[in-house]
Amino acid sequence: QTSNQEQDQTLLQDVLLKTHEFERDDFRTYAFSKITKNEMTNIMKEIKWYLHKDKTLKDKAREMQAKEENDTTASGTAVTEPPPLDPTDWDYLDLNDKIMILEKASTTDITKTIRSYLHAIRVYRNAMVHAKRYKKQDLEQWTKLIILYIKECVDFFEKSKNA
Repeated sequence: QTSNQEQDQTLLQDVLLKTHEFERDDFRTYAFSKITKNEMTNIMKEIKWYLHKDKTLKDKAREMQAKEENDTTASGTAVTEPPPLDPTDWDYLDLNDKIMILEKASTTDITKTIRSYLHAIRVYRNAMVHAKRYKKQDLEQWTKLIILYIKECVDFFEKSKNA
């Protein structure tokens, strides 16, 4: 029983790491290759911050950055992994915010299929971060699907770069 739980936990950690790396590397690279800094800033100023009536994603990014800096300063060590060497507002947003920015950008060539994969990755990751008990079979199937979706998105991003 314990070894099965440990295997499930390892599987879960592996796929969460893959989703994190995908967001940090592949998705970020694609977005920055398709959206200019000015367009991204304008979009972030347009999109409302969920549950914050008078604030935008730009406000959210700044507040998250300040919070992270305060958390790091207070404890002396970063609570999470450090942001990229040259962090932007993008790096302080969650995956859903980033998907919304990508969907709103006029310069992206993202398809409905890729958009649905991105949302599935987000939903899966959020569910697993707040994990409850899942049937082993469900966990394995979802994990395989998400890894496939990540691969499909990365392939799309690569082809899009060369188009």
